[in-house]
Parts: sequence; structure tokens; C-alpha cells
Amino acid sequence: MKALSHALILAAAILLPCAAMGQFANQPGQVGPPPTPYGVPGAGPLALPGPPVFGLPGPQVLFDDDSEVLRLYSRVGYQWMTFGADFPVPGANPATSVRAFDSMDLQLRDANVWVGFLGGEFRPVPRILFYGEMGASALRDATIKMNAVGRATDAAPAFDANLVSPWDWTATDFRWWVLDAGVAFSVARMFSVEFGFRTEHIDFRLTDPRNDTWRDDTTPPIVEALGRAITANRICPGCQGVIEGDPLSKIWDPYVGIRGMWKGCKKPICTGRGSWVTLSDPYLKWRVRGSPLVWNRWYSNIDFRIQNGPGGFPEQEIHRTVFSLNGSGGRWFEGDIEAFLNITPFAKAGFWAGGSWLDVQGTGHSSLSIIGSTIISDTRPTPLQPGSSDIPNSSFTQSTWSLGLSLDYTY
Repeated sequence: MKALSHALILAAAILLPCAAMGQFANQPGQVGPPPTPYGVPGAGPLALPGPPVFGLPGPQVLFDDDSEVLRLYSRVGYQWMTFGADFPVPGANPATSVRAFDSMDLQLRDANVWVGFLGGEFRPVPRILFYGEMGASALRDATIKMNAVGRATDAAPAFDANLVSPWDWTATDFRWWVLDAGVAFSVARMFSVEFGFRTEHIDFRLTDPRNDTWRDDTTPPIVEALGRAITANRICPGCQGVIEGDPLSKIWDPYVGIRGMWKGCKKPICTGRGSWVTLSDPYLKWRVRGSPLVWNRWYSNIDFRIQNGPGGFPEQEIHRTVFSLNGSGGRWFEGDIEAFLNITPFAKAGFWAGGSWLDVQGTGHSSLSIIGSTIISDTRPTPLQPGSSDIPNSSFTQSTWSLGLSLDYTY
């Protein structure tokens, strides 16, 4: 329901200005010197005859606009994101495990964030375009679902903490940003082929672990803390400390794409560089791109830093488990579309929408380093043991959907 309300508000914000511009467009609105008909040298691309589009009379103009030397733009909108980092270990059993966590599956559930973008395009010659863009999300908290198998998730260990998986974590200060740059070459009036490179970044803190299983007090008079929250006091009475993590995702990918444009003019004559336009002329850009080669780095750690308070029985659980996936075995695809109306001879306003998909496969790696373990280790004959291992068939997947408003300024 929250996503639906955001979509309705956004639709109203788009349609109301468009309706106002449509009324304004009924007035004669030509700016600049008399137009030069198409077909005259230097006049720009040729108008192609065709049926009306969006109910507007006159020809359709299909071309990659080589009349715009410089374009600056901004976008703001809402982005829906999901991702998963999976490190599967078949046959892992918490009752026999000597690691805090053998396998790990983290799933982002609700990272729906406000995002903003700034970008520019420069065309030094008619058929070559250089472009760059940066985007980032607003900070927010989200929820991470963790399914894990290991000694720390035993359903009924001797200390009765009941840390059974799955756990929910708060992804505190979830942050996303992207940088993108490249060059596009016009291959036809409608299309350009582009070659670019982008990098993407995600980081957040895992805090406030909790599950749906309360401690079962079977060993009075020991009384651990009750509740869903997995705290130091839930693990051992009188203990202090935290369980937390700092995941990080980085993506680098060279890509190839294709972009195109549709521009409709209400009058049979239109010129470039904004020197003669009809206000509210529709303007459409689209873009698809992808890469079969993605370099990635995924790193996630879970730190136990728990020990008894002063004067208590000396107990501690201080160790770090790390899961990582580094390699170049990924695939990425993205598409977006922008629709504008002219609001001045040089400025356009409209909306944009886009989506992306990423899949990375490879051999992951896990490691456990221990400073001390007197709680979890005491629950089985074999204590926790430090070490590392490879995890085949590990994966990282991510998808996004975005929608928002945009403003363009062109020379």
C-alpha cells in the first residue's frame, strides 16, 4: 500500500504539470527567427511523414538529435531494490558444526529509497556524444532476512538462547550510489551505439538481530532475557556487547548499449538548438545496455563481541565470520525511457522510468577468526575452530525498478 500511495502521488505530480503545459501549448508559441525548412544544408535531420502521434498533427521526426551540443539534466524519483547474497553449504548441521556460521543467505526485503541523478552530455561533432552520470540514494533503514546454518543457530544449545535461523536484521544507513560514463556513436537518424563503464556501490550496517523463537528456560535458576531480540543478555545472563556486521557490495562493468530518440513537432517545420520550437512538443528517449562481464566484490561479516560484566563469571564470545565473493562471473542488463515536453526553448520537463538486473555467480569464501569462545563452544564436545573454506555455487543477485521526474537544459 505504501508503494501504491507513492505511485499515485508521483502520477499526479507528472500529469498536472503536463496538463498545464498542454493548455499553454494552445497559444501561438514560436520563439526566435523564422525557421529554415528541412532539406536545406545545415538545417538538421529530415522530417519523416507519418501518422499523428499522441493525437498531434504533423510529421514525426525520428532521429538521434545531433543539434544539441550540450545537455545537462537532473532526475529525482523512487527506486525499488531487492538483492540476495547466497553462500550455500549442502549438508551443514548446527549440531555438528565447528563454525559459528557454515552457510549464509542474506536477502534484502524492503530497500525502497529516494534517489537522485545528475548528468551531462557533450557532442563535439554531430555523430559523437560523450556522457556521464552520477546517482545516489537517500540514507534509510531497511530489513535483511538471514537464513544461516552453524553453531550459532543451534535450535536448543545448552545455554538456551534459541538463536534458531532465520534472523531478521536492521540494515542501518542503507546507502547506494552509481557512477557511469561513456561515448555514443550515431549509426542512423534514430539510433546510436554506446560504449561505457560504470561502477555501483552498496553498504550498510547489520544491527538489531532478532528471530521468532524465544529462549526456552530449561535450566533454572539461570534466567536469560526473553523476547525476539538477540542480545548479549539473551545469550548469557549479565553479558554485555553486540552482534553486528558491515556488508559491502561493489560492481564494475564495461558495457555496450543502444539508444534512440523520437521527437514530434506540431508544425511541419522544426529546427535544432532550440531556436524555433513549439511548446509542449513531445520528446522521447530510450536506452538499453548490458554486459556479460561484471567484476564484483561482495563482503559481509558477522561479529560477536560479547563478554560478562565486571565481577561476573568470566565468559566471552568474541569472533568474526566473513563471507566474500570476488570475481568476474556476472551479467548485467538495464533499460530506461524518458518522456519530455518543452517548457521553454531550451528546457524540457517530464518523467523517466527504468529497471536493471544483475546476476553474479562464482566460488565464495568463508572464514572464522576467534579471540575467545566460552559460551557457544561449551555447548558441544568440540569447540569452535578458526579456519577458512571455499563455497562453490555462491551468488549475488540484484534488481531495481525506478520511476521519477526529470528536468533537462540543452544548448
